[in-house]
Amino acid sequence: MKYYLNLFKITLLLCFISVSVSIAAHSKSQSKHHSVLWEISGNGLEQSSYLFAGWHMLCTTEIIFKDKVKFAIANSQQLILQNYFSWEADEDYFTRIKEFENLISGTPIYKIDDRKLRKKLLKGIDQYYDLHIDRAKRIIYPVKRFTPFEAFLFSYHSYIKGCHKPGSFGQLLHQHFSQKNAAIEMVGSYQNILKNHQASGFMSAQALKDHFDHFEQQQALVLAMKKAYYLDENAQALSDKYFQFLNTEHTSGDLIKQHIFTTNTQDWLPTVEPFISQQSTFISINALYLIGEGGLINTLKEAGYTLKPL
Repeated sequence: MKYYLNLFKITLLLCFISVSVSIAAHSKSQSKHHSVLWEISGNGLEQSSYLFAGWHMLCTTEIIFKDKVKFAIANSQQLILQNYFSWEADEDYFTRIKEFENLISGTPIYKIDDRKLRKKLLKGIDQYYDLHIDRAKRIIYPVKRFTPFEAFLFSYHSYIKGCHKPGSFGQLLHQHFSQKNAAIEMVGSYQNILKNHQASGFMSAQALKDHFDHFEQQQALVLAMKKAYYLDENAQALSDKYFQFLNTEHTSGDLIKQHIFTTNTQDWLPTVEPFISQQSTFISINALYLIGEGGLINTLKEAGYTLKPL
């Protein structure tokens, strides 16, 4: 009887070990494709280039280049950015407003017919948004003349607790490669980003009110995005949380997916391929456009390159 009992225990232990190994292997196979940095090789390339997924909802104190990313930067002679937000480098965002006047459309807050809604938006902006202004002197003029989209655009860092200035991977990368007199190219523009974000309708007056009504939940989503980005390096989880952040009760999920989450990365190949064929290139894009059928990883693979997560 004791023999059979011991045999049963051994069998049970072996089953447990087998299941544990299987789970660990499955976990490893799932996580190996989660990375913010990918090596590009093959298809006749003499040296590797690197594809980096950046993120924009970060504070300036939260911009961290991991060691593997620093290594890739150090071993790259050229830079490709998806776009470069020059206004992020300014201490005073208002110095750039003139550049956006012909790009941003929508109804300014002071022209909103619904008086109660107008008052709630101004109160919410004053309570939750950090617009870098002397409220006693300047809130009457500039804030009332903002569209809801502009109010969000100039203060999205307010969703990060304790943050007073948004950070930018692109800005630091641009500075670094500029100092090396390296070739720098872009595959997008902030004009197109502004156009697409406005076309999505994610920041109407009612949508902005939704953000203020659930501001702590929105802040929690931004925190979850940072975890997905830095800890898990999971672009899909990050994308899911961002969609949840943008898609309020007064938005269209279909429009948001069409204008913000969808881009034709095939259009980037005429810029990317000549660069990576010449020298090792560091390519920095928004994490939203890294994975999926239309993501740059898949586009480069379809063009014959080998992509490996680092």
